[in-house]
Amino acid sequence: MKSIPARLGVAALGLTLVASALALPGIPAEAVPGTPPDPGTLSSVPTLDELADQSPTQQRWLSVPQSRVVLNPYNFDGSGSELEQNSGADLPLSTGFYAHDTAVRADRLMQTFLKPGPDAQPDPGTDPEPEVPVGYRADFGDVTAPNGAWTLKRLTAEARPGGAVALTTSASGDYWGSLEQRITLDLREQATLSVTVPETSGKWALKVAAPGGDDIKLHADDITETGAKTFDLTATTGWRGVTTFTLKLFAVGAAGAPATTVFGAAEIATQAGSTPGQPTGLTDEFTAESVTAWSHNSAGTTLTPAAAGGATLTLPGSEWGYRARAVSLNVTENPILTLRVAAGSGAWALKVNRSLTGNDITLQPDSTASGELSYDLAGVTGWSGNTDFYIKLFQVGRGTAGTHTTVEKLQIHPGSALLKTARSANPSWNPTELGYAARYSGFSGEVRTLDRFDSGNIDAFTRTVTGSIPGAQPVVAGALSGTGNYDATRRVLSVEGRDASLAIAFPARAEVRFYESESALRFGRQGTETPDAGSQYWGATLPDSGSHTIGASWAIRDAQHPAAEVASAAALAAISGDAPARAHTHWSDFWNDYLARVPMVGNFGIERVATGGITPEQVRHFYLQAWAGLEMNVLPATPETGNYFAQLGTGKPSMWMNGTPGTRNVASWDSLLGMQQLVQTDPENAWASFQGMMALINDQVDPDAYEYGELGGESLPSRKAQTAWILYQATGDRQKLESIYQALKLHLAWEKNNMRWVLHGHNYLDERDSEFVASLIFDLRFAAQIATELGHAEDAATWNAWRPELTRNYEEWFFPTTADKNGKTWATVQKVYLDPTRSAPPQADQGEGGPYRNEHGQWVDPGWSFYTTTALVMEDLAPEYRAGVRERFEDDYSEHRQLAGLGKFAIKAPDAQLMVYGLLDGGRAAEADEAEVIIHSLTRDMTSSGLFAEVYYETGAIGKPVGARGVRPSLFGISNLIDNVFLANGVRTDLGTPSFVRLGHSTGGVSGVSWMGKRFDAVITGENIGVSGPAVADPSICPVIPAPTGKTVGLAACTGTPVLPQITIRGERVVPGSRISVSGTGFAAGATLTLTLHSDPVELGTVPASGTGTFETEVLIPTDTPAGDHTLVVSDGTGEARAALVVGESPGPTASPSTGTSEGPTSSPHPSSSTSTGPTAGPSPTGTAGPTASANPTASATPTSSASPGTGGPSASVTSAPEVSPGTGTPTQPAPGNGPGDGLAHTGASPLVVGGVAILMLLLGLGVLRRRRSI
Repeated sequence: MKSIPARLGVAALGLTLVASALALPGIPAEAVPGTPPDPGTLSSVPTLDELADQSPTQQRWLSVPQSRVVLNPYNFDGSGSELEQNSGADLPLSTGFYAHDTAVRADRLMQTFLKPGPDAQPDPGTDPEPEVPVGYRADFGDVTAPNGAWTLKRLTAEARPGGAVALTTSASGDYWGSLEQRITLDLREQATLSVTVPETSGKWALKVAAPGGDDIKLHADDITETGAKTFDLTATTGWRGVTTFTLKLFAVGAAGAPATTVFGAAEIATQAGSTPGQPTGLTDEFTAESVTAWSHNSAGTTLTPAAAGGATLTLPGSEWGYRARAVSLNVTENPILTLRVAAGSGAWALKVNRSLTGNDITLQPDSTASGELSYDLAGVTGWSGNTDFYIKLFQVGRGTAGTHTTVEKLQIHPGSALLKTARSANPSWNPTELGYAARYSGFSGEVRTLDRFDSGNIDAFTRTVTGSIPGAQPVVAGALSGTGNYDATRRVLSVEGRDASLAIAFPARAEVRFYESESALRFGRQGTETPDAGSQYWGATLPDSGSHTIGASWAIRDAQHPAAEVASAAALAAISGDAPARAHTHWSDFWNDYLARVPMVGNFGIERVATGGITPEQVRHFYLQAWAGLEMNVLPATPETGNYFAQLGTGKPSMWMNGTPGTRNVASWDSLLGMQQLVQTDPENAWASFQGMMALINDQVDPDAYEYGELGGESLPSRKAQTAWILYQATGDRQKLESIYQALKLHLAWEKNNMRWVLHGHNYLDERDSEFVASLIFDLRFAAQIATELGHAEDAATWNAWRPELTRNYEEWFFPTTADKNGKTWATVQKVYLDPTRSAPPQADQGEGGPYRNEHGQWVDPGWSFYTTTALVMEDLAPEYRAGVRERFEDDYSEHRQLAGLGKFAIKAPDAQLMVYGLLDGGRAAEADEAEVIIHSLTRDMTSSGLFAEVYYETGAIGKPVGARGVRPSLFGISNLIDNVFLANGVRTDLGTPSFVRLGHSTGGVSGVSWMGKRFDAVITGENIGVSGPAVADPSICPVIPAPTGKTVGLAACTGTPVLPQITIRGERVVPGSRISVSGTGFAAGATLTLTLHSDPVELGTVPASGTGTFETEVLIPTDTPAGDHTLVVSDGTGEARAALVVGESPGPTASPSTGTSEGPTSSPHPSSSTSTGPTAGPSPTGTAGPTASANPTASATPTSSASPGTGGPSASVTSAPEVSPGTGTPTQPAPGNGPGDGLAHTGASPLVVGGVAILMLLLGLGVLRRRRSI
């Protein structure tokens, strides 16, 4: 690792703006000594307790870093929130597991019910269950209300008379959309949905969806007719009883042709006649009249009314016989059969059959049991809907003649389960555990569950159940996802899968049984002691008091891994002794320690835009949740896939698997952005993930092959060099930077030839996507910096040359002059297909307009503005083309809309980030203000959604939760939120080196930012940024940095001594008779400055210094000046600055500028490069090898930055710093003594030399900087 003193030594030699290091617009920071601000003004250190969440928007997934397991994975292709998908009255727990590059799911692995025993005493004082509506009438009056019950997706809505609503589709993009509302109803026996559509200019449709389920269409095709229509909701869905679902009203138009559909009314009416839980299908009390229905028999078996009630089934012989009756009913509505049996002799059985012959289906095998017994008729038989069948009651003699059994009542009904579900589940979340606090109708007390990871094996987890309802036992149950094997001695159930094995360990006092279905368990079937071929469910009945823990573990399965044994051992260990308590302590300590490392900010408030009701406390909670989620997303190395590095998953709980083979949960975009933040809290895993990604760059094929340098899986826009630079700057780990360099170099070459999206069959070699091109140009800045840092000057020159080349390509490709089929000439487009012989463009997602041909005959596609606006980050884009980019941006941008108007279709993190960076670096106050609007709008609206998603979209007025879609949960949402909160508090981490920007409404600051392996705090104080902390403890770093509004600044050099003069010389040809431009800073305010050319002193003129000690002028090099080394001296009478320059022969070619005598190596600048002995930062269109090194041996309080537009032209430049040896440019101060010093190479200087000089200067001590030598 490169030492911190070496890095700070460079700073001591002349810190410049971070913007200059990247050739971005910046300003000189006139940093003067000052008192660092108190970082105590920032937010308090967070703790685990404040992340605890019981709200409806709570996170429901849980994992720990390096675990393959995620609890409650989210189905992002389904509907509903995390809470709706992963909670319920059965207290469900689902899991996912990563093995062999697959995502294995086990939904509802555990549930928990309540089993009231004979001693359970219902509490009449408990609250009754709330009454559930049995009817519904849509109220369209609040469709556009900010906090209304409706969600509008990709449509505009307008109120119409009579309470109707008109829904209009978009003219571009998706030509359909929906109006949605979540409903909870008691559907009873039958429910009918009635809808009135008075008019439509397109089509309409109706769908419903259960939480987490797919859409169910209530009709075959989209409807064009108007009027009233009804739909049988129950017949289509099979739903009965109390049901929660989403009603979706769709309006459908056509591409480029918006359509309007008016919905006048929508109602759901339920048919009365029964209440769920009461018998409705069949009731037979075996009266004299009803026994006549049992007209079929075998072996002379009789069924006769009994004197005490019921009927007696008698077998004359000694084998078996039956009586049977026919039944016709709806089994879906009446899935439960209940039989009450009195005492008898012999045995009895119960079976059903669709006919009197053939194989019977057994509900109850031979038994002598008595009492009321219930059976899952629908579950066991698989029957549904209206069904004709026979019920057979068997009497079994078992060798004894005349045996009999008395039956008292038979019912087929909707059912009232023996095992109760909760009236209220009360779910909760914090980073250590998932919880429920369940209460049950009619019973006091509650059942609590806690799900947490084991601390010994992080692929193991537990559910601890604590019951406090006397006489009622908790029952933990779950589905078998494969063939189960139960070891009764060890009390472990193991299930083998193709890629993984799962084991569940039960506590000693649990009674474990296996069943053919959930219904069989819940309705009191006996079950079996071991699983058989028909077993699909398990149940474990726990004691009615105390806490009891069930353990579970996953393990990868292959020839090298005895998965079942590994999983079994881990599951047992997780519940042994005090393991659950130790796990709680371990993870509590872990997360408190982790949260203490999270950089905290001083202002979580929404500024500049309407708050939409979002409070600072909500943003703080979401921000901390983002950091916790970031760490939870870390996956371990997966040797079975050839990956030997920990990986940061794109979304561990999303189970997205389209990434590079070997690490399919890792996207080379989302995960990169996550690494850029994770390095602040977990640098080891951040680096490991990046190294692992780079290790999968394909270098195993012929260099001429298409795949050479490719990263497999989905190809996404490049942010890899930026990520590497950020990781390096945060940690200072040079060795790791070097380890990925060759792979990065190889991949950037592949990216240059493949600036397009590739996934599965979408792979078109001639496609160019503006988002990919802009992102690569942006990324190449950092690649050049890395190359310069590691001493690869040729690579830096190459990458710097690619940027203007690609910019010219961009200008040619994405600004067509032709019009589309509707006559519109787009200001800029997203895609071009370079092959003009194409007869049609490839199939692509619908954008704002359809594809058309440009002036070269190539197909272009307007796409979406949130993609094209990323070009704002291209600083070399010609003004007329940048204006085109802004035109499309301005068509959408609005501070008065959700997501700043950028989410009409969608907005996602990487595009939003590049927009903001481009606006901040544009140099205009108005653009900095637009950036601030975007930052706060997105923070507000992401917080309102409660989800970290791949993309967000508008749903209505500010204050209403925005929509979220795509991969969820995703690192995109996490990264964007963290980045925005940092920016709002004055800190930019996107540039790698410490960078600051004070926006128009910025207050606060950020504490605990990492730089070179140490941390610093940055606090906004008035118009300044104050820095403090170990990373900036070097005395040469000024603690107070001026920060003009909207301008990016970096650390500035500063000492306690007066500011020293510094000059810059610039001229196209430094020859006799030529004119050169001279500017300077640090002189006495208002003094008359004398400019003299040495060695033979020749006065060139005078110029007044400004009120801040700066000047700028032009002087003539005398025609009789001999060729060779000279020195320009500028003096204010009390001090002076010197700059060495070389005067060439005249006439003839201009000699290369030099710095004169130097003890360090120098490199010849390119013809249009700048030569500098001070910090410069001009753009280098001809391939300057990275950021300019500084040769200033003193800690100047006024570092120069030549990064503003126009400073990178074809001229030679010399920036002078105070000289400490002859010829290097030193101001003379009236100070005693002489001191040695070193000159540094200028453009293209090796950072190794810079670092070496820095170390030397620090070793010599700061005192040497104060010794001056007069000439």
